[in-house]
Amino acid sequence: MDPVTQGVFGASWALSAQKKVIQRPLIKRALVLGLLSGMAADLDILIRSENDPLMYLEFHRQFTHSLIFIPLGALLCCFVLRKVLSFFKSFPQGENLKQDYFICLMGYASHGFLDAMTSYGTQLLWPFTNTRVSWDLISIIDPIFTSMLILGLILSMIKSKIIYARVFLAACFIYFGLGFIQQSRVMTEVNLLAKSRGHIPERLTVKPSFANIILWKSVYSYEGTYYVDAIRAGIKKKVYPGQTTKDYSLEEVQALAVNSPIQKNDVKRFHWFSQGYISIDEQNPMYVIDVRYSMLPNEVKALWGILLTPGANEHTPFIQTRDRSKEVRKKLM
Repeated sequence: MDPVTQGVFGASWALSAQKKVIQRPLIKRALVLGLLSGMAADLDILIRSENDPLMYLEFHRQFTHSLIFIPLGALLCCFVLRKVLSFFKSFPQGENLKQDYFICLMGYASHGFLDAMTSYGTQLLWPFTNTRVSWDLISIIDPIFTSMLILGLILSMIKSKIIYARVFLAACFIYFGLGFIQQSRVMTEVNLLAKSRGHIPERLTVKPSFANIILWKSVYSYEGTYYVDAIRAGIKKKVYPGQTTKDYSLEEVQALAVNSPIQKNDVKRFHWFSQGYISIDEQNPMYVIDVRYSMLPNEVKALWGILLTPGANEHTPFIQTRDRSKEVRKKLM
């Protein structure tokens, strides 16, 4: 999720875990510690290399997001934040180290859980496996979800009662449930769509489009071809038939990186990141794309990919191609 949502989700989780009766200064302290601890795991974006662009993809949402790292991550947050906040004399000071650690623990623990609700993928079980857990229930940016959390925190501060944070946090979990229901409805519709085409999907994924859980993108593979469609899951469901592209195997794409062992390995790394949903851009036979993501959910045009240079003894560049034009926004709406 975006940093703001991660922060307010962490603050809501940390605040909701406190005692039923709590003084206003502690509410303020819990809110700040939970907010910053909730965002802290994303500091892994600093792990990157100019010579190896895919390093960022490997380490983002890796060890800092794993379940086993949570106690240590919370401890680091507690130590650093207590030091930093001690310089602000007007800010409520925490005398209870155990209580501050518990607040940071709740905030930090919320991060990987929330990321797993999206479709990007989070290595929750690192180092035991590098499988990217993604439940595909909400978009990585969802203004309704974020607004509920912010409202709960504001009311808790104004009223000096944590019940408001709890109520709106509970509403967010209901929203997760609604996302699951929407996902199931879309899955059913996509299977019916595939059946009408005489297809039995060999692989299938559905995910909400940008900033909502109404319009979903579906990608399924059948006999070497990806079929990309959009499903609007309102009161009535509507299908927006989309485009197709070839389903390439890992070996087929690696074969394009002629005489370049480094880039062959980069293809393998990108294949892992995209959970196997890779293809080749029709306009550029050296551009390997992630079929899962596009600005418009019924199009193949990918948000990102890697560009191969046969024979090159260097890593592939990571290319992002996001079309935010007025025309695209209008089509999405």
